[in-house]
Amino acid sequence: MDEGTVRGGKRRIRGYEYKIDEHCGDLAAMRATLIVQREFLLRLLENPNLLEHDTFTSLLMAVFHLTEELASRSDVRELSEADLLHIAGDMKRVYVS
Repeated sequence: MDEGTVRGGKRRIRGYEYKIDEHCGDLAAMRATLIVQREFLLRLLENPNLLEHDTFTSLLMAVFHLTEELASRSDVRELSEADLLHIAGDMKRVYVS
């Protein structure tokens, strides 16, 4: 693959409009998985080799923020529309990072 094709692909990905349907998916399962993996995420944040890569660091921070948002809510099946939109925004930030 030539460099022009790679640049074009990156440009298309950066310009892609990610849409998260806050009513679709299993937030409870995502919450449980992220909470179980919280320790692993913390270890990644502590790794100085990984923190040298800004893109990866941004992704980790976005995932960690989403984890904390979900963990702070006792029952994600009973979220208000405002909370669902907030969580959807956090999920979009993970994809965009």
